[in-house]
Amino acid sequence: MLFRSYTGVYYDRFIRGDWVVANGAIYRVFTDSPSAYNAVEIPAFEYLNVGLDFGGNGSKHALCASGITHDMRELYALKTERIPAADMTPQALYKRVYDFCEDILKRYGKISAVYADSAEQTLIAGLRQALRPLGIVVKNSLKREINDRIFATTMLMAGGRFRLASEECGTLIDAFRGAVWNDKIIGKEERLDDGTSDIDTLDAFEYSFERFIPQLIRSEK
Repeated sequence: MLFRSYTGVYYDRFIRGDWVVANGAIYRVFTDSPSAYNAVEIPAFEYLNVGLDFGGNGSKHALCASGITHDMRELYALKTERIPAADMTPQALYKRVYDFCEDILKRYGKISAVYADSAEQTLIAGLRQALRPLGIVVKNSLKREINDRIFATTMLMAGGRFRLASEECGTLIDAFRGAVWNDKIIGKEERLDDGTSDIDTLDAFEYSFERFIPQLIRSEK
């Protein structure tokens, strides 16, 4: 069963035993049939998390709420949002994050944690204060290796274990469609990050569930 969950370069490497240069779309299994991942119903969740990637230097702040089911088998992307970083004060950012989390609380229940980009400790300290009235814990993102996060995502997609609320996750859909391998790197896989695709939203999405990758992988067996 597990081999069916390998796609693209991972299938060539781990199943066929072929070393091929990573190129083209990373999430082709999704882009070939995006409507297949639309969530028909939203179940109850064991963990309901929000990932936050802080923007800067031309990038944007990005938020993603996701839920993991009680059996640790399915991952749902529930809502995503991008926020311009230029000329935005920390207080204005905290308000946007507060409003985002408040909406998730009202619609889906208690948020287990917000996982924020660990590189920005000053912003995280302010965010903890801002979200305290909602009773939300803010933690550092784990920042697993990017390729480990990509592998987990594509495995869940290929195994039919990823769903999204398509009307609420437009930026994530666009990010999946735009993500490609850096074809100038030979000998290893590297996601292209040159400003031509939305890496911010992908990071926020991955921060929201990366701590649970081992459990999600084990649930495939």
